[in-house]
Amino acid sequence: MKRSLRLLGVFSLVIGMIGATGGMAAAGAEQERPFRFSQQSEFYVIGECESGAPLQEISGTGHATHLGRMTVFGHACADAETGNVTWTAANGDEIRIVFATVLLGPPGPDGSAPVTTHALAVTGTGRFADVEFGEGSPTGTIWFDDMSGLSGHIETELISTITYDASDRRN
Repeated sequence: MKRSLRLLGVFSLVIGMIGATGGMAAAGAEQERPFRFSQQSEFYVIGECESGAPLQEISGTGHATHLGRMTVFGHACADAETGNVTWTAANGDEIRIVFATVLLGPPGPDGSAPVTTHALAVTGTGRFADVEFGEGSPTGTIWFDDMSGLSGHIETELISTITYDASDRRN
């Protein structure tokens, strides 16, 4: 069962969301749980989007409660306001996010800038098939390799809540 989400944020790199749910459910069923996330990713040009703009790949690792060690992988067009990223847990369960990234200030002399992200849609597989996140937006720092802003490194973290059916292991 997909639920409509009211979302405020995430960038893979990363990534935060609004999808508050009601009270606690029986053990094993969907229930809201504490959630903490941190990730480090690289982004770089790998080709061209349909629009002709540079296509960026996002690749990294992280750790999150309920996922453990995870991989981060996705794509974004440099001229678009959105991209996509997938967090994959060691057992293969995934959380997939469509995101928008917002710089909170101009890059400093070292090429770094504060950043936040906004999740626009969230889906998943396995136990995260009906995943929802509580309030919060990942925040962190982005470092650009050069003034083009097309490649670099990003680190983000989030403290929020997550709701999913821990007993559901479908893929």
